[in-house]
Amino acid sequence: MDIAYSINEVPIRLTEERWEHIISNKPYMESYYGDVLEAIENPTWILRGYAGSLIAVLSIAKLKYLHVVYKEVSINDGFIITAYVSRKVNKGMIMGKEILEEKSIGFILKAIPQLIQIPKTCMWLDYDSEADVLYIHFEEKPNSNHSEMREDGIMLDYKDNNLVGLTILEASQR
Repeated sequence: MDIAYSINEVPIRLTEERWEHIISNKPYMESYYGDVLEAIENPTWILRGYAGSLIAVLSIAKLKYLHVVYKEVSINDGFIITAYVSRKVNKGMIMGKEILEEKSIGFILKAIPQLIQIPKTCMWLDYDSEADVLYIHFEEKPNSNHSEMREDGIMLDYKDNNLVGLTILEASQR
């Protein structure tokens, strides 16, 4: 069994029984196991499902969309019902924007106590999800002229003797 966290931060279970059900009915899905979990955690869209279910849609290629139907039973539990690939998305059922905005706002609000402790007043953030690297710059164009790597995987970027940015490796693991 694997667990992915929905945009509402609910743990969503993908059990062996559900996965076997999915691939026995749709053998083409066998190579999409990781994508199914990714769709729950980082959907392109969330659609309203039926009977209280949600559908996480992940764009996987041009005109190719992975749909993962799941249910959030409580704030602490949910499960995947089924998954399939389609060439279309029912855009009339998209819930996404307000839900995704709320999730982003929630993360930012949780970070405020730490952010206001930083002595710099301006910051630019850039997260590379493929490399799992977070770049934080304290100048719009930092143009560092040297860097130092700490043992914990954080690189300090300097312009002369001034800290102008941080590069945080394995950012999602912190």
